[in-house]
Amino acid sequence: RPGASPVRLFSRPRETPHPFPWGALAAIPPNDYRLLNAVWSNGSLWCGLNTAGSSSLPIARWYQIALSSLSTASLTQSGDVSGSGAAYYPAIAVDASGDMELAFTTSSTATYASAAFTGRAAGDPAGATRSYGVYEPGTGPYQETQVPMRWGDYSGMALDPSDSSFWAIAELAGTPNPNYETAITHVTGPPELA
Repeated sequence: RPGASPVRLFSRPRETPHPFPWGALAAIPPNDYRLLNAVWSNGSLWCGLNTAGSSSLPIARWYQIALSSLSTASLTQSGDVSGSGAAYYPAIAVDASGDMELAFTTSSTATYASAAFTGRAAGDPAGATRSYGVYEPGTGPYQETQVPMRWGDYSGMALDPSDSSFWAIAELAGTPNPNYETAITHVTGPPELA
């Protein structure tokens, strides 16, 4: 809408590299830049998507949009997460105090696709996300023989209603190739500040 804070431009990321035997690289497709999930908390819509970073590798971008009504919708803040080099398929959740957690898959030329998370406390600087943590490392390469290859958008982040902690779910590469797994972990708050 006119006068509202615009979101930054986003574009389709290229495939993300990860190690493959014999020194070669395999690639996992991050697919496109559709919103992957959204949650409502304290008058704001929080959501995440895949987009291309400065090197065209995928990054996970998140948004907080103030949305007390459609006519007053505006961007409150957003941030980018690159993980070990590439981050993709983010899932977001927010607690009542405004602490946010984000689950995603991360990989690089030296890191197999791994399950990771990051987050931020409500009092952190706008747009800041804390250092990421890998909670389940990938154990091998992933390269399907079927084309087009499809890495699943299986990430999830859920608020535990019993104590306001979070449960993270993300996909990782397993063995033997091509094999994938999903891993779940209990997150009790944002990671430490870097």
